[in-house]
Amino acid sequence: MEHREVGDFERMATEAPGWADQWGAGGIGKAKVAAMAGAEKIKNGTSNGIKWIKNQCQKKKPSKPVN
Repeated sequence: MEHREVGDFERMATEAPGWADQWGAGGIGKAKVAAMAGAEKIKNGTSNGIKWIKNQCQKKKPSKPVN
């Protein structure tokens, strides 16, 4: 392993991009939009699945004769 001086680590820390630089000005907004779109897909998929199950159950139930 290469021997480094303490100054090298300090320089690397100051040269590394900060949290805000990595995400950019719109990074959090983009992540939020992506998360919301994913949640909407899950919601719609779940809703469609429940409707399909209800439909399948209704098809299997025999209708009761009216007396």
